[in-house]
Amino acid sequence: MQDRDIFTDVLAGTKHSISCYTNAITETSNQQLRSTWQTLRGEAEQMQYQIYKMAEQKGYYTPAPQANQQDLQSIKSSLTSAVNNMNTSGTSSNIFSGATSGTGMGQGSQSMAGMTSSSKQNMTSSSQQLFTNSTNKQTKNKK
Repeated sequence: MQDRDIFTDVLAGTKHSISCYTNAITETSNQQLRSTWQTLRGEAEQMQYQIYKMAEQKGYYTPAPQANQQDLQSIKSSLTSAVNNMNTSGTSSNIFSGATSGTGMGQGSQSMAGMTSSSKQNMTSSSQQLFTNSTNKQTKNKK
């Protein structure tokens, strides 16, 4: 097994651990256990970053180029618009009602059906535009 493969495996495992810790934190009501999960996640995040930096130094990992401010502002505007459209249709309070009323996430996510078709369309359009812009930018950078 080559060093590059080892780095890739360790990074993937660490990223998975971080996801598992995050899920455990969101599902734990005992504050002491929750704090322990948060500490473990923090340690895993630090380890992941150290491993990433080592892989980058060895040339095993090349980060994506920095996004320019115009692209960031465009994405921010699109997302803000989608959120505002949801808020004006009264949808946001419906989406989270199950979670805040103690009935569980399952029922809260079921209320997505209550979204207006225009809100769904705006979210879909914004998401598609963001994906297209991101894909086009990556293609240009590879040339």
